[in-house]
Order: sequence, then C-alpha cells, then structure tokens
Amino acid sequence: WGTCLAALGRPEEGAAKLGEAVAIAEVAIGKPNPTTAGFLIDRARILLDAGDASAAEPLVREALADYEASKDPSAVRSAKARIELARCHRAAGRYAEAETLLVEGQKAIAGGRPEGHSDRVRAERYLVELYESCDRAEPALGKAE
Repeated sequence: WGTCLAALGRPEEGAAKLGEAVAIAEVAIGKPNPTTAGFLIDRARILLDAGDASAAEPLVREALADYEASKDPSAVRSAKARIELARCHRAAGRYAEAETLLVEGQKAIAGGRPEGHSDRVRAERYLVELYESCDRAEPALGKAE
C-alpha cells in the first residue's frame, strides 16, 4: 500500500504507511527478519526518490543489518539493500563508495535475476546515473570521483 501511494504521487503518505508496516512486522515476526527489512528498503526508496537521502540511509543500514543477521539466503536481497545504500552515498557526494556498492550489487543481482528483470534494470540504471553524475562514460571501479 505504501509503495502504491508513493507511485500515485503521495510519497509522504506512502513512507508513513511503510513505517506502520515495519512496526507491525516487528511485533508479529520479531527482529531481525527479511520481511521487515523489505519494508525498510521500500520506505528508503520513497525517501530517496523524494530527495531525502539523510532519512533513507539509516533505514537502509538497518535493513542490511537485518538481512545479514537473519542469515537470509537471498544474496539478491542483500545486494538490493547495498544498491540503495549506494544511492545514499551518491546523494551525499561519496561517489567512490557508491560505485563499489553498485558494481558489486549489480553483479550479485545479475547472477540471481534473468535479463530484463526489474531488479537488474534498476541496478544498471543507478550505475549509469552515478557515472553521468560524475561525468564519466564508462566504469572504472574505485575511480568515480
């Protein structure tokens, strides 16, 4: 519901609904768990899309810690969290850190999702946006500045 509200142009409501979903999931399932982490990532995406990277970053870090602590077997979920963390780094001007996370995340997602899957497309798009934002045409791991 929160992501739908955001898609309808109501990001504040969407982020609030996802905050409620996190609270409910923490009570019902406990922490850490991949479900809560997924809600955190969705909420962070809404905040990032709205330009609020400083509010998104702690949510992404919490989601990543939850994935790792829950021993979630999905490398793709952790990779998606790292990609969102990279977006936070990019927004803060930390391009080298963003590049490392994006390249690693893109590789992990490419290994777990078929060509054309929305996760792969999103990861590739964010990598292109990073290079465009630092006026570079091709990748050079660790050289984005």
